[in-house]
Amino acid sequence: MTTFAPPDPSARTLEPGPVSETRRIDSLDVLRGFAVLGILIMNIQSFGLPMMAYMNPTVYGEFDGADYWIWLVEHLLADLKFMSIFSMLFGAGVVLFTSRIEARGRSAAGLHYRRMGWLLLIGLIHGYLLWYGDILVLYSLCGMLLYLARKLSPRLLIPLSVVSLLITAAFMTMFGLFFSRLQTELDAYDARTPAMVEPAEPTGGAPGPDIAETDASGGEVIDDEDGPAETISGGTTEEQIDAEPQELLWGMSVGDVRAQLKEMREQWSPPRERLDAEIAAMRGSYLEELDHRAELMPVFHFYMIAFYSWRALSMMLLGMALFKWGVLSAARSTGLYLAMIIAGFAAGLPLIWIGFQRNVAVDFDFIAAQSNNSHYNYFGSVFVALGWVGFIMLLCRTLAARWLIASLGAVGRMAFTNYLMHTIVCTTIFNGRGALGFGQFGRLDRVELLVIVAAVFAFQMIASPIWLHYFRFGPFEWLWRSLTYWKMQPMRRHHVTVAAGG
Repeated sequence: MTTFAPPDPSARTLEPGPVSETRRIDSLDVLRGFAVLGILIMNIQSFGLPMMAYMNPTVYGEFDGADYWIWLVEHLLADLKFMSIFSMLFGAGVVLFTSRIEARGRSAAGLHYRRMGWLLLIGLIHGYLLWYGDILVLYSLCGMLLYLARKLSPRLLIPLSVVSLLITAAFMTMFGLFFSRLQTELDAYDARTPAMVEPAEPTGGAPGPDIAETDASGGEVIDDEDGPAETISGGTTEEQIDAEPQELLWGMSVGDVRAQLKEMREQWSPPRERLDAEIAAMRGSYLEELDHRAELMPVFHFYMIAFYSWRALSMMLLGMALFKWGVLSAARSTGLYLAMIIAGFAAGLPLIWIGFQRNVAVDFDFIAAQSNNSHYNYFGSVFVALGWVGFIMLLCRTLAARWLIASLGAVGRMAFTNYLMHTIVCTTIFNGRGALGFGQFGRLDRVELLVIVAAVFAFQMIASPIWLHYFRFGPFEWLWRSLTYWKMQPMRRHHVTVAAGG
């Protein structure tokens, strides 16, 4: 197993360029391949189901039977775990990339920021033109900050990682406290104020996968000129909200509070008409899909950058520290990796299970689910991710299942291409795009989605080694490298054939 060694000082006169095959760290490639495949387990939900079904499993389809168990296992073992590993590897990659340039006596700043700049552009194209769930924009921005931490010791990187992790947790807590306080004050107001109308009849459970077939035009009409006004939370109509000018809290009127809570609940558990509109856009023409995504992306990027970036940065800083300690190079003892596996899963899984049970108890209420209850998976996922890291490093150390290590390593060496290929393949399957897609968005349950994941896994684990037999890089790795070094990189391998006889 290859481990990291500083470049030969005699190489200082060489021009910066992509790392040669003989100097790769194999364990990083194997772990990266494992992570990029695992990410699809979660992302497939965003490709094939309405957006909020990723966060709230009760939004769409059935939440029982096989679907229930698949979601639960994914939540315990995959949700945030593989993304955490991928972030750790990104941080390790920054250290590896810059250290190799600087060991040649050159500044790495220009190449690093050009590299992040191109990643930002590719991410914007990916997010706005293909799929809203892009992470490349977030990674590029975090990568620009990481450059400042590249030479810090693990003893500084670990505390910085913890602080960064706590920042996002603090935002989530404040979010929950804010809306919890609004709901408490509104409930108190309603308790001392006679209800103006009777509450509306409940509409039933979550819509199933064939919802769009019954009303692809956008759902039922619930308000018109001659009919009653729309009834909202607490049995109060929109006209009555306007008639509630009393200041309730923090300068917000009763009507403002009702409207804010209603909007947040409808974002967390979209009503039928919103789900139908999203499904119609995804199954429709490319322009309809583009229009839908253009409204979504600025909000999504703001949320990710303002709140989630701190968690991503935390995992990247942790990855830097683990790399400098030799943990990600499979260079530490077998005992350490066994301890990571046991401690990681033993600490993480019970935490995540508690959070799940708390969410079930409140029927995935948006205030509880997005604040206190989300903390359990938020922190528990870090422990489980470290457990997975220990498992893969142990696999690399023992050299068990060589074919599996070789395939995962090839997938990892093409991680950029394989990640973007997930988008290309899945949006072709699920989106309409006129005659270019199969329009399966919202039609498949979680069992069927998992079958697609398995098929993509198999394809990439077979195709990646074959591709790398003939080419030095994946297509998008080659593009990114060529743009970074501002020079076309050699792509094809030159195999030498030795003639028999003599």
